Amino acid sequence: DYKVTGVQTCALPIWMTCDLQNASGTRFENCQFGWRTSDPSGTNQYGFAYNSFVVWTSTFTTFTNCVFQKWGAANGGNADGCPLSFGCIPSTTGPPDFLPTYQYSSNCWGNVVVDCTFYGGGHDLIEIYSPSNVIRRCKLFNPAWMIDADGTHYWGERHISTMTRMAQPTLVEGCDFGHGANAVDAPNTLACFDVSSSKLILRQSRFFNNIGVCVAFYNKGYEAYPVNNYVYNNSMFLSGLSSTAQTNGYFWYNAAITFPNSPATNNAIVNNVIWQIGPAGTNAAISGIIDSSTNHFANNLLNTVDPLWTSTKCIASNSIPDLHLTAGSPAIDAGAWLTTVTSDSGSGTSFIVNDAGYFYDGWGIPGEVGDTIQLQGQTATNRIIAVDYSSRTLTINATATWTNGQGVALAYSGRAPDIGAFEYGSATALVPPSGLRVTNSSTLSKSKP
Repeated sequence: DYKVTGVQTCALPIWMTCDLQNASGTRFENCQFGWRTSDPSGTNQYGFAYNSFVVWTSTFTTFTNCVFQKWGAANGGNADGCPLSFGCIPSTTGPPDFLPTYQYSSNCWGNVVVDCTFYGGGHDLIEIYSPSNVIRRCKLFNPAWMIDADGTHYWGERHISTMTRMAQPTLVEGCDFGHGANAVDAPNTLACFDVSSSKLILRQSRFFNNIGVCVAFYNKGYEAYPVNNYVYNNSMFLSGLSSTAQTNGYFWYNAAITFPNSPATNNAIVNNVIWQIGPAGTNAAISGIIDSSTNHFANNLLNTVDPLWTSTKCIASNSIPDLHLTAGSPAIDAGAWLTTVTSDSGSGTSFIVNDAGYFYDGWGIPGEVGDTIQLQGQTATNRIIAVDYSSRTLTINATATWTNGQGVALAYSGRAPDIGAFEYGSATALVPPSGLRVTNSSTLSKSKP
């Protein structure tokens, strides 16, 4: 159990700044990683690294108030490198070719990233190849920061990718995905969040000012498929803006959520606000090869109704819109119940629901707690202390009374849950701090994001 505070890394010509192995409970606070320069020479000597920080054979690592910045490079139609990776470490075949290979860890899980800032990644900002990791209240921006080998074009890339069958489950909540530029390796088919594994919970997050789609359920063939994922109560705005996707036949990527290939089944898309999508702001909110018989769509406010957000200003560099609902919003009390009680009517501390996959119980991670839930028609809330996903059983911290068929949601106000990332009347968004500076001190007391 180690605590590391105020560490800074710099742009050295190495493949990674840190490879965390055989560790448990390591805490990084107020650290800064990255500053890798991209290499326009075509030699891949700088910037064409695979990862900046790799959590490899380690568990219960936490990152709090850290900055991950500018790691990766675009070169010859490819982009590689990311500021943070879980469960995958790169190596090469050795001379003479030095082709990249990848090793996956079976002992990397339970890592938590909270209140961190990510700016500028190669293939993406975060790559997840391992289970039970949590990304919470982070800011993720991937603008056109990489110069290509031609010395002319600048590229951004994805924000997060979940990959391989081992990257399940994953919780991403309360994050901002913004200012995503075009990608050198996917100029027509870019997504902020590539969902290529199962059992992702993506909720209460905001997407804005992105060339690519917000979420793509993309089958990459890594012995896993984008199935049984839960995308709910998010706000998606001014995304899918690619000016070339539709003209080049990739019209599915002028959307907020896309299903570009198959199989992609048993995914839940619920209670999301989707507004001003596509170059003209009027494209389809959800598109692609959609298996409507297995994927579940409910109470999404699609790209035809103004949600009446507080402020949608987000074009300026690194700006964040305030996507709280204002009075009169059609999203207020318009959300669906995430699931319903299937147990017989009764009382106690555990009951069965139709689908338990929406909920989080802490996954055995030290310091993590379960969701606060609320039953339809009740004002009392309860904390989940255990979820048995196979039996669909929720165990809560106090006795409750329920009826068969009663709705279940996260804690809400009003008659029913709202649609979107914020409940009406919740605290307004904090204004991002200004005047940040990087010091040479080993303790960055004035440089928190």
